Amino acid sequence: MQKNLPAQHLLVDFFGVTKDKLNDQNFFLQLFKDTTNLELNLLSEPILKNLPSGIYTGILLFDIGHLCFRSHPESNHLAMDIFLEDNTDPEKIFALWAKNFSPETIRKTTITRGLYDS
Repeated sequence: MQKNLPAQHLLVDFFGVTKDKLNDQNFFLQLFKDTTNLELNLLSEPILKNLPSGIYTGILLFDIGHLCFRSHPESNHLAMDIFLEDNTDPEKIFALWAKNFSPETIRKTTITRGLYDS
């Protein structure tokens, strides 16, 4: 059997993000636009929800994967999940979001998915 083409699954935590960014719907909407300008094809309209607790959660669905996030303004934290197939590097999205959120600390884990030997 052949090897599958790998996909990258990037799990990210931004710590020390200012509350004003984590609470700003327009900030998230602009970041969505900037993300889709990275030559990624959206499958549907972005989803952005503001929960009663003040948490924002959102999803961008691409033809080759997704980006999901959840803000935690009370603890200055943003959690992200970026999954991209076809050997597409999730680092472009990561770099854009890191630049915009300017976190004090970043924890990042990359998992290669879909690669196997027969």
